[in-house]
Amino acid sequence: MKINNLLIHLHNSVDAFSLKPRHVDLISGLLPDTQITVADGNRDFLEKLPEADCVLAWAFKSDWYQGAPKLKAVFTPAAPGMTGSPKTRPGVSGPTTAHFTAASCAKACSR
Repeated sequence: MKINNLLIHLHNSVDAFSLKPRHVDLISGLLPDTQITVADGNRDFLEKLPEADCVLAWAFKSDWYQGAPKLKAVFTPAAPGMTGSPKTRPGVSGPTTAHFTAASCAKACSR
């Protein structure tokens, strides 16, 4: 799957779960031909969503699909069915989760 425009929305009130510049650098290095946009918040995310063909976010509401005509895939480091603040299994840190998600996204997008 060729991804042209990756939209990232990984803001969180817990610092360990927030996107860091090193995560964006990692993703950029793995997807050198992909435009990567980091949304500044929910409003910015929803405004940029129509142009995204791939999303990396903590959550993606079902009604957002109608505003995403180019969307091919949604990636999330959150476990399915979780509500509230994202959590990881004991012993798995936020940065580890972010790196895993970035690598998974890059692997899928490079096909």
